Amino acid sequence: MTKRILSLVICLVLALQGALALNVGSQYRMTLDGKLSLFVENGSVIDGANVVLWPETKVAAQRWTFEPSDEGYTLLNVHTAKCLAHYGVRKSGTRVAQRSATFSQRFWTVTPVEGEEDTYTISMYTSAYGTVLLGATSAEQGATLKLVAEEEADPSLTHWKLLELNDVETAFSPQMRDDIVEGFMKQYYHTANTGHVLGKGGWWGDAEMFETLLDAFETTGSTKYKTYFDELYKNFVSRNGTDWSGNSYNDDITWMVLACIRAYRFFGSSNYRVYAKANFDKMYKRAQCYPEGMLRWCEGKDGTNSCINGPAIVAACYLYEALGDSSYLEKAKATYAGQRKRLFVPSSGRVYDSGVWSGNSFRVSNEWSSTYNQGTMLGAAVKLWRITGEEQYLEDARKIYQWSVQNLTDRTSRVINVCQTVDGDLCGFKGIFMRYARLFAEETDRPDVLEWIASNAFYAYQNRNSKGVIWSKWLTKTAENLRDGDKNVTNDAFGASTAVSAAANAHVGTLFYKDAFSPIGVKDFNDIRYMQLTTDAEETDELVTTVTNKEDAYVCFKNVQFGEREANLVAFRANASNATTCVAVYLDGLDADCKVAESDALPEGWNTITLPIPPTTGTHTVYLVMLKSGKVAFHTVWFGDATAIHPLGENAQSPFSDARAATSPSSVCYGLSGRQLSGPCKGIVIVNGRKVLVM
Repeated sequence: MTKRILSLVICLVLALQGALALNVGSQYRMTLDGKLSLFVENGSVIDGANVVLWPETKVAAQRWTFEPSDEGYTLLNVHTAKCLAHYGVRKSGTRVAQRSATFSQRFWTVTPVEGEEDTYTISMYTSAYGTVLLGATSAEQGATLKLVAEEEADPSLTHWKLLELNDVETAFSPQMRDDIVEGFMKQYYHTANTGHVLGKGGWWGDAEMFETLLDAFETTGSTKYKTYFDELYKNFVSRNGTDWSGNSYNDDITWMVLACIRAYRFFGSSNYRVYAKANFDKMYKRAQCYPEGMLRWCEGKDGTNSCINGPAIVAACYLYEALGDSSYLEKAKATYAGQRKRLFVPSSGRVYDSGVWSGNSFRVSNEWSSTYNQGTMLGAAVKLWRITGEEQYLEDARKIYQWSVQNLTDRTSRVINVCQTVDGDLCGFKGIFMRYARLFAEETDRPDVLEWIASNAFYAYQNRNSKGVIWSKWLTKTAENLRDGDKNVTNDAFGASTAVSAAANAHVGTLFYKDAFSPIGVKDFNDIRYMQLTTDAEETDELVTTVTNKEDAYVCFKNVQFGEREANLVAFRANASNATTCVAVYLDGLDADCKVAESDALPEGWNTITLPIPPTTGTHTVYLVMLKSGKVAFHTVWFGDATAIHPLGENAQSPFSDARAATSPSSVCYGLSGRQLSGPCKGIVIVNGRKVLVM
């Protein structure tokens, strides 16, 4: 009997829900006047956070779901998954906020307002105080919520328009990344007398923002980021020249060296490489004046800082990779050893800020730890581990990351909570850590780190303003007028770039692990040299690498999983614009002993090239490398597991049934070198990635 009554009650509630047109699981915007929406203040995930009226910015913290039960509706915030509930006695004047509420605190009655479309009162009832409505304290931006006695309710503050929109995503996505970049560039990217400029232009802040755009390129391959960088660099040189030794701050020079050597790695312009090398050499010659490889932070000032040692190590590693000059690797290792000994706590992963030398005696002068210094030390450790294979560097990287997350983030959300400012150098620090956290994730098989970056980006996204700008105070809603007290950041781009860095370095929209035996598209690349991505109509508008004519151009895929299934063949789709180039496949590195296959000169146009490789299992990094000058684009790569040559006869039960087509006059098949053959074919050929013997 009890079950029957309960079922009838639930049916009655669901019928009421249908009458109210509130759909379970749908997202609703709640507004009084159509301009301001109910928003969990600052996107906070903690119990007790106010829910306020705020300009609409289309974020999850401004969307609500209505979940029915036999007691009424639970109002859940889409971002925080917490309930709208009262704090205190259920009577007029009691504050309403978000909380992990008990049953009695979270249920509301939703009643249509007669004559007002999509408009409702939201109420609670107690025998002691009667019916109370959900009301706003005012109709102004920032107004909080409270309970209001039904007989005292002001319709303008208690009649809620519920708009079913289902227009926001509940986790960080490529669209959010693009929205963050677009909002930033629209606000701060301007034409100048020469090229373009971000904000008012500067030095180390500019260099750091240039790197942030390179991060976006490195995770998307989009040609627009090359255009942005080229234009910004053109303007930078017009203001600062190509010899940067006039800047006494060695870390400033090093940041621009990093931007240039990375730009060379991606785009291949020799100017970027030349200026990076020349300016690093000048900087290092004057800065390396202390024992143990440590560098002076600023000319004319005594002391060594992590903010010069860390970036210089990373820059030296990039120069070593670009130039093949081992002296840069030795510089990187020496400076790392000194930094590790004097300004690093190996047992915990903490990086100190700075210290001073007196002869051969060293004293730490500032134990402050920042996302800036933790980030560059993390990058230095990862780069040196990848180059040398020495486990000490890897262990250091793990501890640096762990210490940073444990000590520089909010304990509830794990969002970085330091440098909550819009002014000065500190406002740009968080973006640096994001860059090197991604490097750590992708080099050491840590997809959880990318998820952490994405969670930071998602939180920051909740606090964007209606222009799509997110200032460096990620834990605070960005002001509509871009003013924080006396500070006006309308044209001050540096702090706003940190959210762009988090968005780009989350590396969303691609596969972390790739199946070696399924086609891997170029959009899932992890590293790229001298190429960008674009679409190709012939390949059904899917992404391909741009045709390049620079020798040693490559596209790279990390975490390609073969498992225990043995691969003996590799196949890739390539478009050669002439018949002069050839392609090689490398596993796990670009040294000669890493090359597992090499084609003959490719046939022109789009073709599938299939090559034998040594038996391969496990997990590997795969490189498609253009060996000779010419022009070629890549579309996909995959592997095959043909382990034997199977003859084909009339009654043969070959596992490679498609190979029967090799005897057809219209067949398309390939020789073992990858060259396309005209059918009908005989002998050992490759069809659909399989080796067969056609009799």
